[in-house]
Amino acid sequence: MTMTNSAISVFFSYSHLDEPLRDELAKHLRLLERQAVIDSWHDRKITAGQEWVDVIDHHLETAQIILLLVSANFLDSDYCYDLEMKRALERHETGSARVIPIILKPVDWELAPFGKLQALPKDGKPITKWENQDEAFASVAKALRGVAEETQRSQIVQPVRAAIAPLSLWIQGWKHRSFEGVPTVELDWTEHFDLEVYPRRIASQKIWDEQLFPSLAEAKQAFPMGSVIDVRGQMPLSAAFAIGTQFLDVEGYTLQVLQRTSGQNALWRSDAKKSDARFHEVEKAGKSGENLLVMLAITGSGREAASRLFQSGEFDAIVYAEPVAGTGEDAIASDGDAVALAIDGRRLIRECRDRYGARCVHLVLFCPVGFALFLGMRSRFGEVLTYEFDGGQGYRASVKI
Repeated sequence: MTMTNSAISVFFSYSHLDEPLRDELAKHLRLLERQAVIDSWHDRKITAGQEWVDVIDHHLETAQIILLLVSANFLDSDYCYDLEMKRALERHETGSARVIPIILKPVDWELAPFGKLQALPKDGKPITKWENQDEAFASVAKALRGVAEETQRSQIVQPVRAAIAPLSLWIQGWKHRSFEGVPTVELDWTEHFDLEVYPRRIASQKIWDEQLFPSLAEAKQAFPMGSVIDVRGQMPLSAAFAIGTQFLDVEGYTLQVLQRTSGQNALWRSDAKKSDARFHEVEKAGKSGENLLVMLAITGSGREAASRLFQSGEFDAIVYAEPVAGTGEDAIASDGDAVALAIDGRRLIRECRDRYGARCVHLVLFCPVGFALFLGMRSRFGEVLTYEFDGGQGYRASVKI
């Protein structure tokens, strides 16, 4: 989102069916833009060639004020309600953004998740019910000016990513390992994971919720938004994915990891220029339902294991995908490949979730740790339950995100 001086970034969440009303509101906010009070953005500003999902996510994650343009169309839109509104309210709760409902048309909204927030225009009177709609839009613009100027006075400038050695996060997972230097933060999770027993010991959901996620949240305080973080440790793929979800790319984080491929160690970075690597669906079966099994196999074929898991009867549908180039180390030979496949993996998961109407994606990864981290950083695709290899021939549920 382009910023002018100290302009406050504003994001419009709305249904395209309400575009005429959004345009009218934008006209009334134009003076605030000319005066560098706000810098507004909506999805019609996406330019040709840009990946629209990534662009929307970036602006939703970085906006300081998020406007929910409420109508029956908005409440009916799965994308507006389940994705944009949910994430907006999460950011509102953490204090990283201010969410303001703008009531466009009469609709029963008071018991919606955002119903507790102060809405505009005054008293939540829908704009279309005003005798003079310009008067309604003007009152909204005046109120937004006050919120934006208040935000300007109180905003804290985030540290700029420094062009110096990255900070480091060591996570002792399967076993203790030593690395050069002194970590910024070190977490010892070895009591919860064991590679040497069968089935392999992995942390329960209770452990994740009560210990591991809180420890990551506390560790995150040592890494300002925009940090480059060197992640070290031998860890389960499901844990690597979970770690990535705590350091989102849209928050400005860059993760780097020492990854061994083709017999050599290479430093992979999550901000590497992506290659042309992408996934294709090798197998898909089942019907619409709440539980969708997705397996992304990169370093080897996991088709038989995925089929066995699907045959357990716990899932409504399955999608098994591999890189177009095939599986094996050559399928992901660089961080550019890892970034490209992480971006495309997110696209594939979102499309499959929508195709099957799934509430929960059950995710199985057969991949390098670096890919799991990078996919986690881009994991804005709803509820996910990850699975971990048990050390034999099967997989079992690991951690729900």
